[in-house]
Amino acid sequence: MKKQIAKRLIIIILTTTLLTMCMNYFLQIKNARESMERGSRIKINQIEQILEQNEQDTVQLKQSLKEDYIIRAKAAAYIIQNNPDIINDQNEMKKIASLLQIDEFHVFDGDGCLYAGSEPKYFGYTFHSGEQMEFFLPMLKDKSLELAQDIMPNTAEQKLMQYTAVWQENGENIIQIGMEPVRLLKAMEKNELSYIFSMVTPEEGSILYVVDKKSGTITGATEQKLMNMSLDEAGIHLPEKYSVNNGFNAIVAGESSYCVFKDCGEQLIGVSQSKSVMYRTILPGMIPVFICLAILALVMIIAILSQIDKYVIQGIDTVIEGLTEITGGNLDEHVEVDTTPEFVELSSNINKMVNSLLNNMTRMSDIFNAAEVQVGVYEYYDNMKRVLATDKIGRLLMLSREETAELLEDKEKFREKIDSICENVVEQYKDVYQLSKDKECYLKIQTVVNEKESFGIITDVTEEILEKIQLEHDRDYDLLTGILNRRGFYRRMKKIFGNCSNITEAVMIMIDMDELKEINDNFGHAGGDMAIIAAAKLLKECAMPNKIVARLGGDEFVMFAFGNSKKELEKGIEELYDQMMNTVITITGLDKIPIRMSGGYLFYSEYPFEFSQMLKKADEALYRAKSSGKSKLFQYTSE
Repeated sequence: MKKQIAKRLIIIILTTTLLTMCMNYFLQIKNARESMERGSRIKINQIEQILEQNEQDTVQLKQSLKEDYIIRAKAAAYIIQNNPDIINDQNEMKKIASLLQIDEFHVFDGDGCLYAGSEPKYFGYTFHSGEQMEFFLPMLKDKSLELAQDIMPNTAEQKLMQYTAVWQENGENIIQIGMEPVRLLKAMEKNELSYIFSMVTPEEGSILYVVDKKSGTITGATEQKLMNMSLDEAGIHLPEKYSVNNGFNAIVAGESSYCVFKDCGEQLIGVSQSKSVMYRTILPGMIPVFICLAILALVMIIAILSQIDKYVIQGIDTVIEGLTEITGGNLDEHVEVDTTPEFVELSSNINKMVNSLLNNMTRMSDIFNAAEVQVGVYEYYDNMKRVLATDKIGRLLMLSREETAELLEDKEKFREKIDSICENVVEQYKDVYQLSKDKECYLKIQTVVNEKESFGIITDVTEEILEKIQLEHDRDYDLLTGILNRRGFYRRMKKIFGNCSNITEAVMIMIDMDELKEINDNFGHAGGDMAIIAAAKLLKECAMPNKIVARLGGDEFVMFAFGNSKKELEKGIEELYDQMMNTVITITGLDKIPIRMSGGYLFYSEYPFEFSQMLKKADEALYRAKSSGKSKLFQYTSE
């Protein structure tokens, strides 16, 4: 027996040492990959932030320049109106252009014909002379217009210019100024991938990518030889489902690499790193660990074997035989070994344990009944037909005493009963099941199955589950209207947009009530609340299919409908508008108040943005609807 124990001990320790080394190796690889993924996420987010910030800066600069050019155009119009004689003085016209720091200065008559200015070579052109000039045609019909044009080639020389035009206050001439868009073009250079990559420093062995998602072509990379290649040509084969949290293996330019990619709208941004760089420190670092573990294993083997002779050999067989009988279900077996004090104590404890098992269920029933705890415990062995259980089992399963006794007499029937309850799974709660579909009773059932026995605990968690369900409802739903609140809506949107591949068509509608302040002023906040409730009911009960309606706050609502054709969604918007125009509520029993709302919307197929961006664009369309006279639904367009 000593040799067998020694042999097994050596095998166990050596095996444990080897497994420890293997686990350490794989953990090192896992840590290296996780470190690469974390670094990649940072780089990808950094590139996204740079792109987003540059785009915002460009938009702000465009707006700022347009406002500045309108001011300069008005200044020029004021000078011409108060000094009409200088129109025929070419030198004075050029002085005005220089004074206002503008590149071109033109004067059009009321018919849109250019007849004066700082550039005589353009005299005779009209607003009908080309696409660039036609932009200003609406000014001939509306003298209140102030138009600022985006960058485009001018009609005469196809030179990139940005023109702005205003009417003189006396309505006699149209004054147009032209500016070369040097600042704007320079700002737009920041959106070039070469500039962005210069802002992000890749690690050794890393390559950054920007890929056109539609064509699969690499449009930007820190490795120039990969430019304009497809991902397949570069050796990168994207998994069917990929995310920034899960990397994948690839052969990039003939070298085994690990890659992380993220879907960023119309582009994919990714990072790859050579495995030779990622793993180069793993093997050298494991050599000292292996030496230490080998020495420790040898010391442990020698130390343990030196103690076996004194304390381990005698009495083991007797204890094993007794335990074999007990674990086989023979709880009447007693172990009697008195070769050493340790074995005497062990034998006594084993016998106490057997007696404790025999009385366990009775004691547990007494404890649970005394403490009034809604917990039941059951246990059965393979060689037993019946089930041992505490008194509360029957009450928890809502059975009579007779039904409980009959069920516990047959462990197969008891097992079938438990299995049938476990089919009614309560989502989001581990090991919690509904007793039956028609009863609001929730049980937590935890079962441990060993080789020869099964042990389970059943707890009544009805009150806790109902409280959690109510808390979740109060968290996500608006108390006044009963529809989703802002938090609930955002949670739903994140879940839906977390898998954008499931969205084929959708519409986002931002809605704001009209004249709510007047209702509050005339009928008090109670009347305002009635109007808000009526608006929420209108949105909730409208014919729009597959919709999610929420109150974001105050009189601001949002509706998101998805999974339908665009034609069906358009029809739903029309019906919503018709229902709104026909909705009236009665306040104080006599006053009938129309419920009117303004809204802005956009379709996912036309603008496949993230939901927060869709909300922003829908809000822009809402602003247009409000500005145009209210009680309208405007569709967002990029123009």
